[in-house]
Amino acid sequence: MDLGAGRKKKDDDINHKVGVILKKKIGDYVEVGDVLAAIHTDDDNISMDKLENAYKFSNEKVEEPKAILG
Repeated sequence: MDLGAGRKKKDDDINHKVGVILKKKIGDYVEVGDVLAAIHTDDDNISMDKLENAYKFSNEKVEEPKAILG
């Protein structure tokens, strides 16, 4: 939504040129230097903080959560 691909309010514009492509997902093995995600934006001032903070790393195998909880 911060990139402009979603709306906070019903009348907000949607930018169809922006988005995030996840290269690594929950449970994927990651090595140093691997690309985790690709961001498409037309704004040079976009902060990477939220995306960087969305990832947590573990030496333990992590199971992918169920998509449907109930």
